[in-house]
Amino acid sequence: MSTSSASMPSVVFRMLSDLEAESAYAWWAAQGKPEPQRFGLTVTAEGQTAWLDDPAASWPV
Repeated sequence: MSTSSASMPSVVFRMLSDLEAESAYAWWAAQGKPEPQRFGLTVTAEGQTAWLDDPAASWPV
């Protein structure tokens, strides 16, 4: 079965650099290695934000 690029979903993926991955891991470890259930995502007409434990302490995604 052949797949052309025209039939692929129009989703853009981006590779993380080693520095970004290391930085994200260091942040996660500094937060006490929180379980996924502690993270949240808020989506509004103005944009999307992610947060850990408290939506008031969010960052843009």
